Amino acid sequence: MQMRHRISALFAASAICVGAAATAPAAHAAPSPCALANGKYQGSLTASYEVIGYDSQGRPQERGGTLSVWHSARCQTLWVRLVKLAQFTDAERLTAISIDYYNVELHRADYLSRTEMTRGSLESVAVSAGAHGQADVNGSFLGDYQYTANSTVSF
Repeated sequence: MQMRHRISALFAASAICVGAAATAPAAHAAPSPCALANGKYQGSLTASYEVIGYDSQGRPQERGGTLSVWHSARCQTLWVRLVKLAQFTDAERLTAISIDYYNVELHRADYLSRTEMTRGSLESVAVSAGAHGQADVNGSFLGDYQYTANSTVSF
């Protein structure tokens, strides 16, 4: 009889241990702030350029908006955003942005571009450009003129 109680106690203890192990939460690492923000965590404005409209002869005519370049030192990423002036948001316009940069994850020169019909602003995804470097950035849209801004930015 005493042996039966010991075996029952052994089974009960085993069941408790297995149950506790099965219900114990697994240790999961919290996602990084960079991952949660898609690489745009703690970004700072690196440069800002006027988007200028040029006529068919290449002469500057009027200002059309701003091309802003952002960099996150913590995430080692770079992104651009083109914002049109209010007078150019009345209709959808073909809008494009691009970044020509060195991809630190792939260890090679890389290029990102995005083109959309939009009324408002257009922003790129964050690219893996490193903590310091240079990139060629471009933003443009079509209106009465070809509005464009392109420059090389250091970050």
